[in-house]
Amino acid sequence: MENNINTHLEAFDETYKVKLASKQSFGDFHSHLDFFIYDSELSDGEPNLFPNSGDGRKRKVMYAMINYLLNHSQDIDRKIPILLIEEPENHLFLSSQIELSQTVFSEDFNKYLFLVTHSPQLFYKISNDSNLIRLFKKNGNIIAKSQTAIVNERYNSTKNILVESLAHCLFVERVLLVEGPSETVLFNWILDNANISTPLKGKIYVLNVVGVDFKRYLKVLLDLGIEVIMKTDNDVKKNRNPTHSAIGFNRCVEAFNLKKDESESLMVKMDSSTLGKEEIKCSINADIVSMNKFHSKNIFLSMIDLEHDLADALSLEGDMKSSFITDLQGKKYHNMWSFISGIFDEVFEDNVATYLSSIKDTIPEKILEDNNFKCLKVLTHE
Repeated sequence: MENNINTHLEAFDETYKVKLASKQSFGDFHSHLDFFIYDSELSDGEPNLFPNSGDGRKRKVMYAMINYLLNHSQDIDRKIPILLIEEPENHLFLSSQIELSQTVFSEDFNKYLFLVTHSPQLFYKISNDSNLIRLFKKNGNIIAKSQTAIVNERYNSTKNILVESLAHCLFVERVLLVEGPSETVLFNWILDNANISTPLKGKIYVLNVVGVDFKRYLKVLLDLGIEVIMKTDNDVKKNRNPTHSAIGFNRCVEAFNLKKDESESLMVKMDSSTLGKEEIKCSINADIVSMNKFHSKNIFLSMIDLEHDLADALSLEGDMKSSFITDLQGKKYHNMWSFISGIFDEVFEDNVATYLSSIKDTIPEKILEDNNFKCLKVLTHE
C-alpha cells in the first residue's frame, strides 16, 4: 500500500514520501493505520527522513490515493470514473499549483475531470480539449459562458504563453489588451497611482498579447463574457513590392468584425497602397467614420504609436517631443521603467528630464485624462 501511494505521489511531488504504520501492535492491523509524511533527502545514497505534514502535502497524498484508485479499480473497464475536485489551490504555493495543473491536465491523468478553482495557476497547463466554463454575475443573475480551450496545432510553441497570460483574465470583468510589456508597465503604473477605487482594481486587468496577436485573445475572452478593450499602434508595413500595408488599421478591422452586433455590417480591410507610410497614417487618422466605429467597440488606434501618444499627453512639443520619443524608443522596456520610476536623467536629455521632474506628481492623471488614452477611461469607468 505504501509503495503504491508513493509511486502515484511522484506525479504530484517528488520531494516527499509517506510511511504507513499501525497505532497498535495487536488487533486489526489494517483498521488502525496512520500516515506519516516525510521530506525525503538523500545522504550517501540513503534517504534521511524529516517529518513534514502540512495541509498542502496532505492534499497531494489524497490526490495520489485517488489517482491510484482510478487506475486500479476492479470496475475500471466497465465504468467511467468521474473525478470532482473543488478549489485544489487551497494550502498550495503558486509553484505547487502550476505543478498540479501539469499533472491533472496530462494525458495520463483521468480525463473525466471536473475542476472548480479561483486560481489562474491551475489553468497554466490546461490541455487543448478542455472546456472552460466561467460563472459570473450580471444584473444580479448568475451567468455561465463556456469556451473550449483549443489552440491550433501550428501554435503549439506559443500555447503556454497564451494560456498563462489568459488565465489571469478569467476572474475579472474587464480586460485591456495591449501590444507589449512597455504598455503593460505604463498602464499598470497609472492604475496604481491615479485616483481609482480599490474594488474596481480587482475587476480589471491589463493583458500583454505578446506582439500583435489580438485576435485569438479577443475571441476567447468575448466567448467567456468578458468585456474587452483594445489599444494598438498605427503600424504601416513596407511590402516587397513598392507598396505599404496598413496592418494597424486592419488589426482593428479584425477586432471590430469579432465584436460587432448581428445588425452591423462587416468592415473591410484596407488594401495595400503605393502611398508612403506617413501619408497612409494621415489618411487613416482622417477617416472619422472608421474611427467612430472602432471607438463604439472600445477599439483604440494610436495616431502613430504609444510614445507619440505619451508625448502629446505630457504636452511636449518641438525638439523636446522628438527627443523624448527617440529616447523612450531606444530601450523601450528598460526606459519605460526608468520613466515611471521618475529616474528621468538616466534616459532623457537635460531639458526633457527637467520638464518631466516639474510635472512628476501629475503625470498619471495627465495620461489618464488625455484623449489618446481613452482606453484607460473605458477600463476604469465605474
